[in-house]
Amino acid sequence: YGDLYIGTQIQLFKNHEVWPDVLISINLRTASGNEFGSARFADSPGYYFLLSSGKSIPLNTKAFTSLRFYGMLGFYAWQTNLAGHFQDDAVIYGFGIKLDSKHFSVSTDLDGFSGYLKNGDRPLVYRFRALTSMDSNINYGLQFEHGIVDYNFRSLRFSFIYSIESDK
Repeated sequence: YGDLYIGTQIQLFKNHEVWPDVLISINLRTASGNEFGSARFADSPGYYFLLSSGKSIPLNTKAFTSLRFYGMLGFYAWQTNLAGHFQDDAVIYGFGIKLDSKHFSVSTDLDGFSGYLKNGDRPLVYRFRALTSMDSNINYGLQFEHGIVDYNFRSLRFSFIYSIESDK
C-alpha cells in the first residue's frame, strides 16, 4: 500500500523592500505503507522542515537585469530498515546564485543534507542551470548535476520548453 504525502508552504516575506524573500515549508509522509524492508531505499522522508530565503539585487547594466542570492536550512528525518536505528535525522542545507538577463538566466547551487549515521546519508550535489527566456512560446534549458559526496553520479539534461499559453 502507498504512503500519503502532505505538505504546505508559508510565504513570510515576498518582494519586501528591505527583507529577503522567506518561505517555510512543512512536509510529512504518513506511516500507511507496508514495505518496511524497502523503507531506506524509497528516498522518502518521514518529515522535513525547511526555511528558504533569497534576495534579488537589480543590476542596471545592458547585459543583466538582476543577481539573486538564495539559501535554505532545515531538518530532515526518515525511516530506515536498520534494526538498531529505525530513524535517521539530518540537517538540510543549500545555497546558490542566479544571474538574470532579458533573454536567459544562469544559476549554480550546492545542496545536501548531513545525517548522523554516516552510511551514505550525507549527499552533496552541485547543479548548474541555464534557461532561455525568449519572447516566444519556445525556450531551451541546459542542466548539469554532479554528485560530490555519497551520490556518485553526473547528469546532463537538455530541455525543450513549449508554452501553450503566453502572455508575451
